[in-house]
Amino acid sequence: MSSLKEKIRARKHVVGTHLSLGNFVLADAYAQMGYDYIWIDTEHTAVDYEELLRCVTIVRARGCAAVVRAHVEEPGHVKRILEMGVDGIVFPNLETAAQVDEAIRSTYYPPRGFRGFGPLGAVRYGMDSADDYIRREDELCRFVQIERKEAVDALDEILAVPGIDAFIIGPCDLSGSIGKLNRIYDEENIALVKETVRKVEAIGGTVGISIGALEEKEQRYWMELGCRMISAGADFDFAVRGAWENSRQMRKLRDEMDGEGK
Repeated sequence: MSSLKEKIRARKHVVGTHLSLGNFVLADAYAQMGYDYIWIDTEHTAVDYEELLRCVTIVRARGCAAVVRAHVEEPGHVKRILEMGVDGIVFPNLETAAQVDEAIRSTYYPPRGFRGFGPLGAVRYGMDSADDYIRREDELCRFVQIERKEAVDALDEILAVPGIDAFIIGPCDLSGSIGKLNRIYDEENIALVKETVRKVEAIGGTVGISIGALEEKEQRYWMELGCRMISAGADFDFAVRGAWENSRQMRKLRDEMDGEGK
């Protein structure tokens, strides 16, 4: 079975969903549903390191790739994520080539970067060879989110930074950076997306997108626009939608039954 990195390098389309609640039971279930990866979020959530470790461990044990979005580009935070043996890391809200270079170098050991050594779970707590792990550090997927117009404007310089496997568009924050927050289909916002796709495709790179949309037509829209890595939906959304529909149905039935009894 090809790894996530191999699929991306082969320019295959890959699909995943977001885990925001830090619940390892949901992580276990989703990892068995055929997604190429599970995106575990620490940026917009209350997921702590212990919850994150549980989710990463069960996702990978099920043969699915575990991708974690960092909440800051602080090297200590990045290091703690990587020591869990993740398959990929996502860096959000970067605007300049210097910021991107610093983030990417925090994932590499010297001399290519400045990651401190102590891989723990990444080498199965010493059961795997540490030297082999060091030699395989390029197997980690490194993703940079494009979430501001400033990043699109600096894209030529950002694309020159080595070690990036995909550029993931955050369409909502991107729209916010032009004063049109949450108007992701606005013509100006889509123009920025298309410019990003055009420039990344020109160097043979991969563009991804992170969205909440569950409808096929919306997911298809972004794929046809050139996004080869699509992360859609989230655990809390699946739960809320299902519970809301069940509540609506049961309240309707309740009211019907009460009406019949009068």
